[in-house]
Amino acid sequence: MTCEHCNQDMTKSHSSCTLDYVKISGKYHKRNTQYHDVNEICHDCGILNGGVHHYGCDMERCPVCKGQMFCCECDVTAFSTPRFKSEEARVRWEKKQ
Repeated sequence: MTCEHCNQDMTKSHSSCTLDYVKISGKYHKRNTQYHDVNEICHDCGILNGGVHHYGCDMERCPVCKGQMFCCECDVTAFSTPRFKSEEARVRWEKKQ
């Protein structure tokens, strides 16, 4: 099974999704990496505990409503990984969000 956003094979690599921000109602949010399972590896998307779940995973929680991301009613419009010239630029951008 392949993540439709980062194109990684979710069943073999245990790699996190590479898109670590989600746009909800016009504002970017860091994707939730809290793990809501007792296993070390996510039973749905295969990531290791603490990673970013792949799009559509039933374990990922919405950073706004805290419900399951794949079925919450928040206005999710985009997933992305912004690129910054420096750590300072990233911090400034996150504070504006």
